[in-house]
Amino acid sequence: SCKTDQPKKINIEFISANPTGPLHVGHGRGAIYGNIVAKFLKIQGHDVTKEYYVNDAGNQIKKLTESVVSEIIYGRNPAFNRDKDDLYQGDYIKTVAKTVQKEVTQNDVLPGPTILDEMIKIINIPINNLNIIFDKWFYESSLFDDNAVNKIINKLKKSGHTIEKEGALMLKADEPRVLIKSNKDYTYFASDLAYHDLKMKKYDMVINIWGADHHGYVPRIIAGLKALGHNTDKLDIHLIQFANLFRGKEKVSMSTRKGEFVELETLRKEIGNDAMNFFYLTKNKDQHLDFDLNLAITENKNNPVYYIQYAHARIEKLLNVTKNYQSHKYDLESLDNELEQNIISTLLDFNEVCERTIMGLQPHMMTHYLQKLAQDFHSYYANVKILTDEINYSRVYLIAAIQKVLKCGLDLLNINAPKEM
Repeated sequence: SCKTDQPKKINIEFISANPTGPLHVGHGRGAIYGNIVAKFLKIQGHDVTKEYYVNDAGNQIKKLTESVVSEIIYGRNPAFNRDKDDLYQGDYIKTVAKTVQKEVTQNDVLPGPTILDEMIKIINIPINNLNIIFDKWFYESSLFDDNAVNKIINKLKKSGHTIEKEGALMLKADEPRVLIKSNKDYTYFASDLAYHDLKMKKYDMVINIWGADHHGYVPRIIAGLKALGHNTDKLDIHLIQFANLFRGKEKVSMSTRKGEFVELETLRKEIGNDAMNFFYLTKNKDQHLDFDLNLAITENKNNPVYYIQYAHARIEKLLNVTKNYQSHKYDLESLDNELEQNIISTLLDFNEVCERTIMGLQPHMMTHYLQKLAQDFHSYYANVKILTDEINYSRVYLIAAIQKVLKCGLDLLNINAPKEM
């Protein structure tokens, strides 16, 4: 029931953080959400391309190059002050400077491209470790190499969709938007239109996963694509609310500029992939997400991931004792106490929850369902003795069914279902 009868070629672009620093915890929600949405679309039967857009053609790249080169030249001088020149801070600049210096001297290469390559390697660390695989890395600079941005602007000019104002070229819209500044620099909007134009031509559906702070940008991109003659129903922009991280009551800071941020990889090492996948998917994308790191590493029932995985492992232990249960018959009628009735009704909901999760792209529905099922099991385990002298095998069949469904749901969310804990 989760297969579509109209498979599409879909491009899903997510993360796409500026290559001026490592991924930090602020990027985590978009990373995990984008990856799971791509997975659900594949399960539906679509042909999905996961793409990362690299903004490597703007002032921030010049600033990055300047930061690394200054570190190489002045880094050892005690008078060197990054703050004064408004340069990027953070230890990663020093790391990149060391590598680049070696590359430039040994292989006689230009620092610019080497710096970008090193930054992409750094960005890729948590991506690889979270088993997120991008099919395509698209570089903004390629749009200028191929003259794609100029072609788009000429097309808009010809079709009467631009106006000139104080030396700048703008897209005609309810709110006119600058394409070329008066100093002849292209805006980010101009290259973004060229990028989207390429995707709209190539795919049946184009999905962007953006932070909620981009909501003002959505009408702009839609106006530009309409002016270029595209059917904007093919564009689906998912705006994701921020995730706030806490350690207990204390909020974790996330400023990239000053280098005061928690890297995504640091978080991953601290709480592990399973907790990352689970916690970032516990709320609908439109809702704010508060995420307590202290909770994510506790090993008790307050930590939902641990609680669910523990249910799976606990059932494994019981099934090991009753290995031959399948040679016995089961009688559903005998499962008549209230807890058993509850569990059966929760299990019967699984197919519907699965369908709503996958078809509606709503991973949070599955996280809630698994929590409920684990809770049902743990209270059953606490109140009903399963390993008695006279084993009721219908109960064993019931817990085996619970385990199967827990595993299915965890697999769907890219979370492990351990057999022992």
